[in-house]
Amino acid sequence: MSPKYHQRTSGLHRIHILCGLVCVLLVFGLTSCTPVLPLDASGITQTGSQQVYVLDLSEEERQYIEENPLLHTGLIGGSAPLLYIDTKGEPQGISLKVLDEISRRTGLGFAYTIYPTVAELQAADLKIFPLLAAPYRWDPLVLSDPYLTTETVLYLHRGISADNLADKRFAAVRGGTLPEGIREDQTIYFESRESALDAVEHGKADFGYGNAYSIAYLSLQKGYRNIVTVPQGKEVRQYSIGVKKDNPILLSIVNKALGSITDSQMQSLILDVAGKVERTITISMIMGQYGGRILLVSFLVILTLIILSLLIVRTTIQLQRQNRRYEALFEISQEYLFEYEDSTSTLTLSSRTITLFGSQFRINRAIERLGSIMRDVGHGPVSEIIRLEIADGNMATFRLTTVRIQDPMGKRDSYIGRLSDISEEEREKAQLRTLVITDGLTGVLNQVAARQRIEGELQDRPTDRTDVLILMDCDKFKHINDTFGHLEGDRYLVNLAESLIALFPSNAIIGRVGGDEFCVYLTGIESIEEVLDISAMINPAFQERVKSPFSISIGITVVQKEDDRYVDLFRRADIALYAAKDQGGGRAQVYTG
Repeated sequence: MSPKYHQRTSGLHRIHILCGLVCVLLVFGLTSCTPVLPLDASGITQTGSQQVYVLDLSEEERQYIEENPLLHTGLIGGSAPLLYIDTKGEPQGISLKVLDEISRRTGLGFAYTIYPTVAELQAADLKIFPLLAAPYRWDPLVLSDPYLTTETVLYLHRGISADNLADKRFAAVRGGTLPEGIREDQTIYFESRESALDAVEHGKADFGYGNAYSIAYLSLQKGYRNIVTVPQGKEVRQYSIGVKKDNPILLSIVNKALGSITDSQMQSLILDVAGKVERTITISMIMGQYGGRILLVSFLVILTLIILSLLIVRTTIQLQRQNRRYEALFEISQEYLFEYEDSTSTLTLSSRTITLFGSQFRINRAIERLGSIMRDVGHGPVSEIIRLEIADGNMATFRLTTVRIQDPMGKRDSYIGRLSDISEEEREKAQLRTLVITDGLTGVLNQVAARQRIEGELQDRPTDRTDVLILMDCDKFKHINDTFGHLEGDRYLVNLAESLIALFPSNAIIGRVGGDEFCVYLTGIESIEEVLDISAMINPAFQERVKSPFSISIGITVVQKEDDRYVDLFRRADIALYAAKDQGGGRAQVYTG
């Protein structure tokens, strides 16, 4: 942002007094402001209605003015009424009025440039700076005698207690030093006093300190509603003109000119600036001027709206009845609605759908999942099965379907989506699938399911993986049924299945392949000894459960070839099983070919 260049010379003055601002300024101590250097009465002579200023300038100072009739200075707005930029982009303020007085009394002229930031102002090669206070000066400058003195005022956001500011955010103007007790980590910097006040007004900062003039002026101009001011006398602030340290002649000229300004003249300067406040037009001001007309127009508008409302009330009642019917239908169904706006990727849940998910976390998860699906499908309809976590913490299954809706112009798309709860239906299907593949007595896979699972493993088996099939049979099981009855025999079979489930890993395929025959298929074994070790635990584990010495014979075969089939494995394991029975039963035998 490039700086704005202006030129200012002496001879332009207007006094406009705005009583409201004067009252505010008086509260903050306007009348207490006095220049530090009193006027020497001998420096002014009266001729008719004209005042002629006779400054005691040295020959060197007069020569300086002749050689430098126009001095370059820099300005930053936002510190009204001390220094600000009006709505026309022109600089205004008390400090510029002071420059005018210096120009009138010395013959110096001032050309100035408006800079957007303090950093850019500091970097500029300028002769003089009209508005500086001790906390805001920097090394290359020396300050003139003060031309204005005021106390700082605490301003804070409504609702913030002035007694507890230790952890609150402080609004500071960049380029100044922090007041005593204010930490750097609680400070937010702004380019001007106006920006700092705006931040406190809108809650971006909590409090700040500023001179009474600026606080009063900006409060009146902008009508702050959330700022409270508290006169605390934090510090006395004196405003001066800054001059480069290597220019003592200019500093002397400025000090002599400031010293010639009387109290009443300084008050006139202040009131002249105060009268130019550009107040924001408020509703109360408009009502005061045009209240009657506005009320009449408002009455006519309201009357027209009432007539229109009466004309459409019957249609509205009919629509409400129809909506209630639809709402009742959805209430008694297991369906939940949402709406997706394609242009903004916004998804909105109905109140009933929100209740379905309960917590905000689950609602956000559902919105994220549904939104992802809607974005992926583009403009097409959606019909798919999804699972979502609901309020009770369980996962529910829903059938998701959508209908596309376009505006009358056919340009804007939105979608009405429906979630139909099919959790119970899916549970029933899962139970049926389980019944189809599970042995009804023991709970392990039945013969058909076990064979299908084993054939699938054989088909997908990598060549470097070692798998085994274990086949087992109850020794003399017919004796158990004949002696103790079939119920006791069933108990033995159930306990054998439970023993196998407990002994073998979770990825093992365990099935019942005959009356008292069971199989176990293991994938990725390290060695046949590992299988023998597990097999050796089958009989002790089973006998502990049934409290009987009843034994189990076991046949084991290793998958030998890539084209081994289920029937090949079953035949070899069966041979090994009967070899174990021939040796007396209750033992494991590996097929050796």
